[in-house]
Amino acid sequence: MADTRETAGALVGSDDAPFVLRHPPGWEPAGDQLPAGDEDLVAALRRTDGRGFVTVAVRGQLLGTTLDEVQDTLLMGLEDAFSDFELVRCQPIRIPAGTAIYTSYVLVDSGRVQSNLTVAVGPRTYQLDAALPATADDVAEEVAAMFASFEVRNAAG
Repeated sequence: MADTRETAGALVGSDDAPFVLRHPPGWEPAGDQLPAGDEDLVAALRRTDGRGFVTVAVRGQLLGTTLDEVQDTLLMGLEDAFSDFELVRCQPIRIPAGTAIYTSYVLVDSGRVQSNLTVAVGPRTYQLDAALPATADDVAEEVAAMFASFEVRNAAG
């Protein structure tokens, strides 16, 4: 769907998905490592030491759904999908793209921390997902800063 390009420490989406995701040094585009089968996945970043991976998916508009409903549905889906799911935090946050739902959880058996950011902007819903080792506090801080930087150009469209 969308081509992305790297521009001075930021991953920039195309006109079809006009997002900007800023990232610190030590992260690089990894679109060639996107899992097959999900056509909505449009971009990825990988930490060069292999301790972090972030994907960006662009989905359709959320219709008639409140942030509370999105949050509840997301949590139910995670609990159903992972037997070792342990919630850390799920809350609305303000980012440059608008109000988003931020979710962080641990997959206990694998020792992985997963984070998700879901934000609806006009006709699109952007979902950012991150995976990192549970002991990588430095990577968690970088992911939090990246999520906080997420913006969408031409937010009306």
